[in-house]
Amino acid sequence: MTLQRLQEKELITYAPDKTNSIYVNELPASKRNGFARLSLYYEYVWYGNTPLQKDTFDRIASGFTAFLNDLNH
Repeated sequence: MTLQRLQEKELITYAPDKTNSIYVNELPASKRNGFARLSLYYEYVWYGNTPLQKDTFDRIASGFTAFLNDLNH
């Protein structure tokens, strides 16, 4: 969803073979740190098969929500 929204805002050009690092470099400087942090969380959980406690999930979900809301401003 995050990549879709970034593409809708014309901040990235989506391609299935691109890595999160490539997307970070495509973003304007003001969006890079936020996206880099969120994509790192994603990679730890998805590729690292890291289980999440509810409080950690809630904190990460809040970060994604805040980042996506910031795209509208």
